[in-house]
Amino acid sequence: MYTNGEPPVTGTSWLATVEGAFERRPTAMLVDKRRGDGGGGEALRVWQSYVRQDPTFGQFWMGRYGYESIDGPASLLPRLTASCTRTDVADPFCLGYGSRWDRIAPPTTPRPPKLAWLSVLAGSASDMAAAYAKGVPGVRIFGPNRTVGLFGGLQTMPSFYPGFSGGAVQTGDSRLGFTGAELLAAPWHSGRGIEPDEVVAQTQSDLLAGRDTLLERARAWLREP
Repeated sequence: MYTNGEPPVTGTSWLATVEGAFERRPTAMLVDKRRGDGGGGEALRVWQSYVRQDPTFGQFWMGRYGYESIDGPASLLPRLTASCTRTDVADPFCLGYGSRWDRIAPPTTPRPPKLAWLSVLAGSASDMAAAYAKGVPGVRIFGPNRTVGLFGGLQTMPSFYPGFSGGAVQTGDSRLGFTGAELLAAPWHSGRGIEPDEVVAQTQSDLLAGRDTLLERARAWLREP
């Protein structure tokens, strides 16, 4: 299954492709996400549901738009996480003060026993997609490097001088955890990209021979008993 980023799932074939692949209940799956250009939260909820399959795993996101909002008063985060960890509904979420907490119940469709996740260039929502895959039993991330480490929203900027490309400003940050206490103790995650479980880089010899080093290594792992 090849996906380029985490696009909005409404009115697109992305959701049908991803859900259809899991609904066939394969014994092994390869998710090629070597180009992850980011996207929206709806797609992340699909990965969390089908890959992470743990309703206690959560992302706490907070906008950080100015110096005064970097961390805020010591009482702010406990108050926000306490209001966002409801357990009386199947799909709890919280949105307020520029913050968001997402958790989702696992689907009835079981995850394939082995899932290879290919990652090379992943930022923003694609960073988070890799975070959902990291550490899951039976899931192995293959790539030459960490993800970008941009765990928040960003605003693009035009070029400020002829001959130079534009840029982007990050406007939020995230914490990951399974409980409110873990979220309070966790560091802000930006700048800490997701490490691959197995470091694999394209070799020159394979390139000259027309072989895809990363893809072949992932397929070999899937074939292992």
